[in-house]
Amino acid sequence: MMFFSWAALPGIALGIFVRKYAELGFYETLSLTANFIIIIILCWGGYRVFTPRRNNVSHGDTRLISQRIFWQIVFPATLFLILFQFAAFVGLLANRENLVGVMPFNLGTLINYQALLVGNLIGVPLCYFIIRVVRNPFYLRSYYSQLKQQVDVKVTKKEFALWLLALGALLLLLCMPLNEKSTIFSTNYTLSLLLPLMMWGAMRYGYKLISLLWAVVLMISIHSYQNYIPIYPGYTTQLTITSSSYLVFSFIVNYMAVLATRQRTVVRRIQRLAYVDPVVHLPNVRALNRALRDAPGLRFVIYASLAWKCWLRTMASCCGFNTSKNFLTGCHPCWNRVKMFISFRVTISRCD
Repeated sequence: MMFFSWAALPGIALGIFVRKYAELGFYETLSLTANFIIIIILCWGGYRVFTPRRNNVSHGDTRLISQRIFWQIVFPATLFLILFQFAAFVGLLANRENLVGVMPFNLGTLINYQALLVGNLIGVPLCYFIIRVVRNPFYLRSYYSQLKQQVDVKVTKKEFALWLLALGALLLLLCMPLNEKSTIFSTNYTLSLLLPLMMWGAMRYGYKLISLLWAVVLMISIHSYQNYIPIYPGYTTQLTITSSSYLVFSFIVNYMAVLATRQRTVVRRIQRLAYVDPVVHLPNVRALNRALRDAPGLRFVIYASLAWKCWLRTMASCCGFNTSKNFLTGCHPCWNRVKMFISFRVTISRCD
């Protein structure tokens, strides 16, 4: 809906109907499809009303965090669960009556609600990225450029390789089946170790990279949940706690990545402003010193021109020449060209 507006509804309805028809039958599939369509229209309409401008920009913008959290995560999950419970209660979903308990707020309902929140929190940005890449493959180049800009300048290749190695080791431990020789690292204890590791990545590598990596990590860990959650009498309670960990970890990692990226952007903007004069809005002396430090050739040109000017002035004063006054004082067109060249090099210099 964010890309195609109302034109996306027929495709969404057809996809849901084809996917669920063989499993549920005609009437239940029709009821489930109507449930999805109502939720999509209400959430998309509310999001467009409360964010009339720049509502289609990529995820990670701090100005749209609150609107997107409510209209793309909390509200659709809550509304879907309410409509789903109501449809199952009145008998529209006969195959899902086992999900309706005596009390509406039971462990099964809590697991489903947390799963919906996690799916919206991780799936919406991931699907946004996939749709943009399918529509325009050159978006990958733009995404990679933004990804590099969000990474901290102090990050080294060795640090990133060690971080990926640690992440791969934790995923390998989570995917290993439980047996008699399994240790505590083969249980959901390893899942808790993912949080500090991903927090470090969120603070160092930015939102663009961490959002994709965390989505992949979460899909792998959820797909292999039976390998680190053994079946025992308290299995449902343990599954509820683990699903809440998915939700809390996802929110913390994504939110910290957005804040760290925003902080680095503000710091870089302040650094750029430090090299610009606030009155005339031109590069100042600090920018000139930096340009001279970064470009030895420019330093040689300036020093040579100053030495040449001093030598000419000395020779003219010794010989008593006054005809080259403009030339010697720096008002000659050739000196203007040198000044224009120097100011141009300073202006285009990198403002880090």
